[in-house]
Amino acid sequence: MTILNNICVVVISRGRENILKRCIGYWENVGVQLVVVHKSDSPIDPELLSTNVTYIQHQGSFSERCGIAAQNLKGEFSILASDDELYLPSGLIALAQHLKSNPHVSSVGGQALALLKYGFKHQLVQTYSDMKDYSNSSEDAETRLEYNFTERSLKRNSGAMYRMYPTGQMKNFLELLNSLKGISCPYIFEVTAEIYWTLIGSSTYINEVFWIRNWIEPPVQRTDWNRKLYFFEWFKSVKFQDEVSEWIQILRNSVEFNLAKLISHELIELVFQKREIEEKSEIAKVGKISRLGDRKLGLILRDLYSLIRRIPTIEETIQQVQRNGLGVNLEEVNMALRTMTRK
Repeated sequence: MTILNNICVVVISRGRENILKRCIGYWENVGVQLVVVHKSDSPIDPELLSTNVTYIQHQGSFSERCGIAAQNLKGEFSILASDDELYLPSGLIALAQHLKSNPHVSSVGGQALALLKYGFKHQLVQTYSDMKDYSNSSEDAETRLEYNFTERSLKRNSGAMYRMYPTGQMKNFLELLNSLKGISCPYIFEVTAEIYWTLIGSSTYINEVFWIRNWIEPPVQRTDWNRKLYFFEWFKSVKFQDEVSEWIQILRNSVEFNLAKLISHELIELVFQKREIEEKSEIAKVGKISRLGDRKLGLILRDLYSLIRRIPTIEETIQQVQRNGLGVNLEEVNMALRTMTRK
């Protein structure tokens, strides 16, 4: 068994069948163990998929689909992925090798690039550069929590949801997410991941690009997946106080007693402060765009300007990333980009 055969990529998807088909085709060729739990009225025929793909149609909530995924994990290492974003094979191998060589590390992440569109042109940019050389490696859980949630790290996006973990630990985490089915805020999963994995053990980020983010496809927005209900608003709303209390209790029940007692009101307040800064910044960006006047006219002007504006080529971006001290496989980046931009 190769290292890639021993890695399980988990995709919790909803609708977007064409995007998901591209995603599955990519992972079939890479050779990882792929588990897809798909909420869809037009499911993909599992008979058409490779043997390394486990495809399950399930009409339940995101939480419930996480529970289904937990029962179908394979391999030694596991990682969650979006249906419209991709990981590079060399990056996944590097993450798995780091975990294997460092058994004291509970989770490992890497560096990311993002695909965006400026007018008629695609552009690749480096993102989350503050995660270069990141490590939260104390053996003491309280010290790790302080490092992750105190003021000096409020602007750091450590992305615990999308790190690689030993499969046994990933199973426990997905079962934890399954228990959050009564929570209204869609951002609760990211916040829960940040607290849970910091409690469970140390984490580190290697300086290898593994993640190609997709900033072109709009995120899923449904009546039962309201992205406008931000965590900081949900947390402070009188309407949702019973849910907040339930969430804190679920968190405490998910870990051993000596860790549960660290989930104090002071910690939760620090978590709230960090999310409030991040989410208000996001709201401000959206508001700035909406205040630019006639959005349709603005988009037309941007498209026209893109024809004369010089955008760095993919090769130039990769060269800059390498000068910044990161490892990256250009051939794999191009393969991922071709998949993500295919109609």
